[in-house]
Amino acid sequence: MLTEDILVTQNPGDEHYAAQRTIACIRHQGEGFFGPPTGKTVWVRTWADRICAEGAVRQEWLLQDRAAIVAQLGLNVQAFARNLGVMQNQLGMVRESAETLDARWAGGPEGDDVDGPIAGVVERYLTMWAGGNSGTVPGLYHPAATLYAPGHCIGTGEQEIAALLSGYRASFADSEVQLHHLIVRRDPNEPVRISLRWSLLTWHDGYGKFGVPTRKPVSITGISQLELRDGLIIREYLGIDELAIWSQLVN
Repeated sequence: MLTEDILVTQNPGDEHYAAQRTIACIRHQGEGFFGPPTGKTVWVRTWADRICAEGAVRQEWLLQDRAAIVAQLGLNVQAFARNLGVMQNQLGMVRESAETLDARWAGGPEGDDVDGPIAGVVERYLTMWAGGNSGTVPGLYHPAATLYAPGHCIGTGEQEIAALLSGYRASFADSEVQLHHLIVRRDPNEPVRISLRWSLLTWHDGYGKFGVPTRKPVSITGISQLELRDGLIIREYLGIDELAIWSQLVN
């Protein structure tokens, strides 16, 4: 497991808030959550926001791109989510509501206060996910930007990034985004780095990446880590668990 970045801020008292992003190369050698072993090697990113104090983790919000694992194993994410729901029913597991999932993703300190151009970037980014917008917000991404998207997908340039995001947003046209935590780092010899923990409590009410509308309530929980150049996003690492979304739609 390789740590790509850690963004840390200090809370009042002796608490620290750390937003970590890791990438790992793993081999599917055992039978478990992802089925019989295939021997395949996959890459997977994980995001973790943590409150730390006195050398221990006090609270954690953990997110993994499980759709990337499923896709690289040669499986269909939608079918995998449906089978997972069948197994959960057989085990008598109670599925939690979208409201419960959304509330669990909240909490912790408010994070950094920002103003000026950085506040504008954060506002435009959140607006992009809310209110029925599709694609990207003009003037938000650098012409040579790269988006590391869920499902082990990469988009380069505003046109490819817009295509990836428009299919996503079309599925959830009426959404209200909530920002739960924000970190902004301005370290020497580094780009301005931003980490946002956010969520959408929405409805699957449009045709897009997630197929025919089911009209079901959905909680989408995310962590977005952005790097800026000249006030524009040059790199984005978008953490969303698409398997969790499919599980809410097909079960």
